[in-house]
Amino acid sequence: MLFEDVIKQNFSSIFQERAKDIPIDSIGLPKKTINAINASEAKNSFEAISFIYNNLQEIEGVGEKTIADSVLIANIFIQNVESASEDELKKLIDPRDVFLTSVNGNLVDAFPALIELYLSKKSIKNYERNKDILNKRYGISGNKKYTLEDLGTFYSLTRERIRQIESEMISELGLLLKSDLIPKNWKLSEAIIQSFNSVLVEFKTHSSILLKSNIEHILRERFTKTLDSQYIDLFMKVCGYIKMPM
Repeated sequence: MLFEDVIKQNFSSIFQERAKDIPIDSIGLPKKTINAINASEAKNSFEAISFIYNNLQEIEGVGEKTIADSVLIANIFIQNVESASEDELKKLIDPRDVFLTSVNGNLVDAFPALIELYLSKKSIKNYERNKDILNKRYGISGNKKYTLEDLGTFYSLTRERIRQIESEMISELGLLLKSDLIPKNWKLSEAIIQSFNSVLVEFKTHSSILLKSNIEHILRERFTKTLDSQYIDLFMKVCGYIKMPM
């Protein structure tokens, strides 16, 4: 058996405590190892590293080189986690959190990253489905816009169920940005929350009907740029506005 000297390795308490909050993708493992870890249903870096040392050599189709590379990467990762400063640890836990803090309340820069962060934290199991529904409903990431019926057919769900999934995500995004929903294990910076609420106040100084040109003007005035066109409809829905048919 390979790497018998590390199969029963004991992890330090500091590594165990820190690695449980770090996503598996932060380790930087080979694809075959990632596939095996995902199949094992490991939920975090600590469980992934434990799997590498205790189970990877038993997985069919994973060669000696992949195992050797994975163990080397795991060893380096353990050392990095144990010696990491608070700022370095934040980057390992989620670089998107660091990015959202670094934009200093610029809502235009933050909004696309916020959506990705929210979706990944909301549900690991349904992450890809939820992301695909939002992308296809609002034409994000090069997608055309899909109807509720289209997505219902694709996912073998009713039109109403797709509508419920979309509505829940939009509602939660709005509550997050208003600080009316406190997520578990992560939070938005106060600067982004303040920016969102100030934009809502300014929107309300206009008539109940906002033109796209009004929206873009307000965003440019506040943040020097506007959202890409594919994010405008989603942003306004999160703000509580409904797009009127042309």
